[in-house]
Amino acid sequence: MFAPMTRRPPYVSTVLATALVLALIGTYGLLLLQGRELVRELRESTQVVVELRPESDAVGRRALESFLNGRDFVKAESLTYVSKEDGAKRLQDEFGEEFMDFELDNPLFDLYTFNVAEAYVDADRIRAFRTEIEDQSAVMASYVQEDMVNTLTQRIGSVAWIGLGVGALLLLGVVFMITNTARLALLAKAGLIKNMELVGASWGFISRPFLARAAWFGVLGGLVAVGLTGGVAAFAKTYLPAAWQYVPWWQYASLAAVLVATGMVINLLATFVVVRQTLRLRDDDLAML
Repeated sequence: MFAPMTRRPPYVSTVLATALVLALIGTYGLLLLQGRELVRELRESTQVVVELRPESDAVGRRALESFLNGRDFVKAESLTYVSKEDGAKRLQDEFGEEFMDFELDNPLFDLYTFNVAEAYVDADRIRAFRTEIEDQSAVMASYVQEDMVNTLTQRIGSVAWIGLGVGALLLLGVVFMITNTARLALLAKAGLIKNMELVGASWGFISRPFLARAAWFGVLGGLVAVGLTGGVAAFAKTYLPAAWQYVPWWQYASLAAVLVATGMVINLLATFVVVRQTLRLRDDDLAML
């Protein structure tokens, strides 16, 4: 039989390595959450202007307001009515008293404005609901900057693909780092693993304690990573408040759960593979370790 190796397995290093690479993933996840909120705000800044017919009365206006309030494409609490008198006053305030100082009737129209709900910020969907709006009897025309919407959609799509690529590279880095850390930890136990096999222990029996320890180290590393990621979030919120966006608590909780689960699963898989590789070692290979 082989004498068990006396090297102490680098358990602390295993947990720290797992925690650091998962903290990197966690920080990337924070950036994604913050970017998601920024993108949502940017998309929902798309505004639609609905001009009313000059002959529309209060009944027609209220019917249109009720119609718009009941549609999903209108962002909640964004619908605003602007009378032509209020519109003229706003122009005067912005451009000066002389801007509307002429002997003519007010050339403006009563109108409604609203911001588009994020799910509808798409050129095809905007055209569809504009048609629905313009079919209303009180509406003369509706306006939206479709070129801006198309450009925004294209750029967000490009950034999303870049983010996906970066995330895939980070995940590969996590797998590589944790696998190599698990390999180093198990090399210290290679002799013991082989001795257990030689006395008739099954591969499942040999693997079980190593897998249990790997799962625990993965969870522990994930919890440390959650703490580190929380520190990054607290720093950003304190020192970069202008760039910090409100994110629901459940999204942070989901990110924490993903970090812990990722640490546990990757450690389990890496340890499983390394234990199997150790069991397949020939006697000559094991003697060289």
